[in-house]
Amino acid sequence: MITGMWTIWGTDPDTHQEIWYWHPPIVPVEEDAEQLRTDKWVPVDPEQQHTLFLTLLGQLAEIRYLKKDADDTVEAWVQQEDMVYASTTPVVLAFYLPEHLRGATASSSISPSVADIADAPSMPLLVGDTLASVQFGEVALVADPSAGGWHPYRLQFLGEEGLAIQQQMLREITQLEVDARTSRSHKRFKTRLLKSYQVAVRQERYLKLHQLAQKLAELYWKSYQGLSPRTSTTSLIRTLPETPYVVGKGTIIPAPQPVQAVLAAYSNAQAGAEDWDTIKSVPTFVYNKENGTTHVEFRPSDPSTQLDNATIQSLWSQVRQLSDIDGDVLIAMLAQAIAAPHDEKDGVWITGKLILDYRGISPIMKRENGKLRRAGHRQEDLADVAACMSRMSNTWIRVEQWIEDDREHSGRKSRSKKEPKTYLYTRESRLINVTDIIRQHELQQINGKPPMEQPQNSIAIAWRYQVGSWVEPFLQGANRQVAWLLQQVLSYDPYHETWEKRLARYFTFHMRINSTKGGVIIEREVGKIIEELSLPVNQRDPDRTRKRFEKAMDRLQADLLVSEWIYVSDNPPLPKRKWLPTWLQYRIRIAATSALQNHYLPEAN
Repeated sequence: MITGMWTIWGTDPDTHQEIWYWHPPIVPVEEDAEQLRTDKWVPVDPEQQHTLFLTLLGQLAEIRYLKKDADDTVEAWVQQEDMVYASTTPVVLAFYLPEHLRGATASSSISPSVADIADAPSMPLLVGDTLASVQFGEVALVADPSAGGWHPYRLQFLGEEGLAIQQQMLREITQLEVDARTSRSHKRFKTRLLKSYQVAVRQERYLKLHQLAQKLAELYWKSYQGLSPRTSTTSLIRTLPETPYVVGKGTIIPAPQPVQAVLAAYSNAQAGAEDWDTIKSVPTFVYNKENGTTHVEFRPSDPSTQLDNATIQSLWSQVRQLSDIDGDVLIAMLAQAIAAPHDEKDGVWITGKLILDYRGISPIMKRENGKLRRAGHRQEDLADVAACMSRMSNTWIRVEQWIEDDREHSGRKSRSKKEPKTYLYTRESRLINVTDIIRQHELQQINGKPPMEQPQNSIAIAWRYQVGSWVEPFLQGANRQVAWLLQQVLSYDPYHETWEKRLARYFTFHMRINSTKGGVIIEREVGKIIEELSLPVNQRDPDRTRKRFEKAMDRLQADLLVSEWIYVSDNPPLPKRKWLPTWLQYRIRIAATSALQNHYLPEAN
């Protein structure tokens, strides 16, 4: 059987996600070993040279499996230059299993028939079939005997250069998948597509993919060894701008429908992106409410980029990386844009350190002279923020919403009066416009050396930005829609406290109250809340879902995000069996009393 499969390596100790690597299909071939030696191919023993062989797999090296004359076994051969490269750069490119695929078995394989690959050369042409649905290269295993053999290392540490190479790889992988599908389609109609020209094209494409994999592996290796990629000698030495801490016990944030739409889109992407669709060639999440619709779109960072199939697949790959952390970063940026002073061009700065502080991420603490001092945040945490900022720059929104318009109208008695009218507000813009970025290697010189000689990683750590023009009507007049953000909303763990985080956001927006009225009480349907927030429902054990919901609501009450919550008294009794649909229709009453009156502001819609 000819297979290509995913194999689990273990768990990333930082992200607690499973790390997987890829095996190419084994296609036995009949070739002359002496001729291979002449062509500078060498045999490799996967059992005796396990680290080397795993490195070759992770760098997508071409492996030929020669049939042995004595038995039915095969012997692996690789090009000598690939073996040398793998020996000096022991890095295995790997990936995390996407959430929508985690329900699969421990390995996922493809098993095309022998007829499908009869005319194919020995290289793993089926790479696209098994790797197109994952983020190959988003994490790597770096050989480190001191770390017990292999040490996980993430793409974010490599900066934009690493991300750019990975995105090139994903486009090549996607195109290989397209080629494979086209080939199988033609074979069903008994045509021969893989003639010499097509094979040559695919060989050339796979060679390019292999070279990109080696290049990315080299970046991983240099970064892990403390040798950053070379940067331009024209890089300026910069200092971080002032970024005041504005959240504190709480702060104002914009809270119109488009903000809620983006948060819903990011949460849904983390849950599997079931409500995302391809509209006008780009991944799109449509958020419909009574007063309007918001389209959240994921577009290339460069508007001139051609939307070919490879680019679209690359955009979808980025969508699947979105999570509640992206939502936290967005909320932090909105808070900073409202409360922090703007420069002369209406821009505002925010740093990765500040965002992590808002989220309650603990920095590294070191003891010196018997006292603890703050030593900065972990590089992997700063890299996560940088990745979120990169994805956010690709987020666009199209707003179509009915809003009020206060205009002066002259009456018959020659005195003006305000007559509120409603009109359809439409706007299309980036979610956030990032205009300037400061990277870690730009901050200082050491021993008089230029930045390119420093052992620092090129990680973006500060951004100057403006909120997109879509927000303008929601910050003034009758359409002013703002909410009071408590830092606890950002502090909930996005993985272990997903229910608390999403429910806290929900009530931040839905329980804005007028502090002069002393309190507010709202009612909501359980199922609609769960659907809105893309929270999971356990159909086999619904009691776990109910208990998880109630536990999260109790936590919000304990953390003073709500004053009280109860099921309304006129909910029907739950049946003894198949009670989940009934419970999902239950209504709950949530209160914010005068003790919380300063936590919320008037809701405008």
